[in-house]
Amino acid sequence: MDEGLHKHLVAEYGGEFIQKSLANSDPRRAIKEFQEQNGLMDPVSASAMSLLDVLGVSRAETYKGLMQTLREKLLASIPTLGQTQLDSLLSETFPYIAIPELQCIPLALLERHPKVPEPFLQKLADARDTSLYKDLPLSVKIQIWEVVQDLFQSEVFLLFTQYINEATAVTTGYQMVLTGSAQNPKRRRETNPILQQLAKYVGSSVVLYHQTLHFIRTLFVNTANAAFCTLRSELLMALHDLGVAEIRDADPSHRFTWCLDACIRDECVEERRLKEMQSYFESLPANDATYGDIAMVLHDPNACNMLLRNILSVLTELMETNRSPKKHGKLKYLSQLVTLGYKAHDIARTQTEFALPKLDKSIMNEFYPLFIQLLAADRSEIESEVSLGESMLPFIMAFELSRKVLFLYTVSRIRERDVSSLRRLLQTLSKLEPSALEDLSFLVSFVTEVALLGERFDPTLRHVLLDEFLLELVPTSVLLHENMIKIVADHSDRISTRELLQYLAKTWPIAKAIQEEPGPDADRLRIVYSHLFDKNAFIRQHLEGLEVDTTTASMDVS
Repeated sequence: MDEGLHKHLVAEYGGEFIQKSLANSDPRRAIKEFQEQNGLMDPVSASAMSLLDVLGVSRAETYKGLMQTLREKLLASIPTLGQTQLDSLLSETFPYIAIPELQCIPLALLERHPKVPEPFLQKLADARDTSLYKDLPLSVKIQIWEVVQDLFQSEVFLLFTQYINEATAVTTGYQMVLTGSAQNPKRRRETNPILQQLAKYVGSSVVLYHQTLHFIRTLFVNTANAAFCTLRSELLMALHDLGVAEIRDADPSHRFTWCLDACIRDECVEERRLKEMQSYFESLPANDATYGDIAMVLHDPNACNMLLRNILSVLTELMETNRSPKKHGKLKYLSQLVTLGYKAHDIARTQTEFALPKLDKSIMNEFYPLFIQLLAADRSEIESEVSLGESMLPFIMAFELSRKVLFLYTVSRIRERDVSSLRRLLQTLSKLEPSALEDLSFLVSFVTEVALLGERFDPTLRHVLLDEFLLELVPTSVLLHENMIKIVADHSDRISTRELLQYLAKTWPIAKAIQEEPGPDADRLRIVYSHLFDKNAFIRQHLEGLEVDTTTASMDVS
């Protein structure tokens, strides 16, 4: 660029040239020579310029008018230029790109150019901190990003952060039990401005799409956050919605993801779609890395929870028709898909196990039959002499699939206010390690279902869910503690002050001790307790007036 700038006396080179000319010779002579060398050369123009001088029109006004007229004519001709002409004109005008009055010409040429030569892209990338770079057409930026990866990374990582924060705050994808009509996946994507912006950044560039997937996989490996799996799936389908064939053809997981998206939309895995999925896996070569991408797609909570609901539906149907689950092909295949999703992080981290996992025989032969017995016992409201919960405990400890199925059923029982069933289920779940209960889908669904009960959240049900379950687990888990207080805050206007203080007698000393150490745990508890105190000022005043003994975790509530 420097040579071109010097040749055309553009930017600092023009100023330096004039300064030297005025310093080294008579100023009037230098000005006249500059006008003769750089002004209009033909005789007709010279005569016209002389006439305009006589009429009192300054040379600055004259050249400005000429520039505007010629600029508009040149801009109008750009759409008609062939590739060779585009290349030639871009080379001639690129040195003027920093001049505001002429900038529109090289920008128009760049936007029109399907493949901008790399030297130009690199020079534009070097101007990343200027308004010039910020004002570049997106099509040009995409070509720059294909060459300069760190620029693209800085752009998309900001969007990643916004997307993940929003996905964490808006937890509808984590609902295990649907709360009304599910939002159409396409509509959900279309109304997500962050996702749409990311799709625009990628455009039809296969290079940028693969870079984006690499970033997403890396962040998923580092964080194990399922929202990155949602992003991986939703980005592909957003580009599918926009009809970007280049991306569709470049992503080997597209066919499966498209089929699964239709299942999410319909909230049902029909036999024909199940066969499509089976056909897809049969077409994959052995040990193909695409299994890792499919695992991430299945780990998206929208997909995983839909499949779990279908598994529960099959099990319910088998219970109602008095059939065995042991040889049920659809049930087995759905279970394999869910299990592949649960292995997504391990596959992404180790880059191994590229295959549809084999299902442990005990799930089909022992756990599912026990679960069907549980469904039948709850349906008939007959107390079983044998504790089905105790019998299922080894399976929910060993297998995430079994645990998730029981989580889903538990949440569905909250909606039905099935106190006797919930008491048995929660007694079983309380024997799990706290870390196993810190399942985001389970906790989000648990809190949501309780909130939806409203006035139907009666003292008996509250005692089973809070006193007998969550309250007992508060000392073992900050996450369970947080969700306990969320429920108490949501229903604080329906709980007597005495009961509120009895709850806080056990939870507040623990919370206060945790909040003495700065960190995310302290921040989360501070937020939920602030919400509770905002709804009940008396509770705050009462706690502030007490001397809390954090050793005995006791409180005078008389």
